[in-house]
Amino acid sequence: MIDSIREKIRKIQALAERGVGGEKENAKRILQKLLAKYKLTLEDLPKLAQDATEIYYFRCKGEVERSLLQQCYLYVVPDGEPCCFTRHGRKALGFKLTYLQYFELKNYWDYYRQLWKRELRLFYQAFIYKHDILRKSRTKSTSSTKLTEEEIEQILHMMSGLSDSGYMPARKMIAGS
Repeated sequence: MIDSIREKIRKIQALAERGVGGEKENAKRILQKLLAKYKLTLEDLPKLAQDATEIYYFRCKGEVERSLLQQCYLYVVPDGEPCCFTRHGRKALGFKLTYLQYFELKNYWDYYRQLWKRELRLFYQAFIYKHDILRKSRTKSTSSTKLTEEEIEQILHMMSGLSDSGYMPARKMIAGS
């Protein structure tokens, strides 16, 4: 996959440099879109042609983020070395990557880490609603985040998949005995 991206960018760049008239302008526009998609700059392009690897580090918090980062790495480099390097204790993982692999992994990591955080927030709300652990105050909730209809649907769907076991307060256990 990475080789096909590199080849595509290389061909479009050549067309943008050597093309004629509208062909050249169109290639420049396509090249800019591709660069934006992969968060690259024109200065990055010479490095893309190189297959040299170096260690690139990614910051992660906790075991779940570490595992997610490793999954993203294995998606980008399926036949890559299973080893990784740590820095700052266990707060940063490093991988031997080419420049293009680094950018692809960075994009996957940024995307899926943000998606994980969003999904986790929705799951937390589903858990609270499912088990009726809502704030028992008479004042309005101070939650500043408004949910979209899509998020409400997701929460309801998540709730249906959660177990129905509930906590029995001590006062009910005592009264029932």
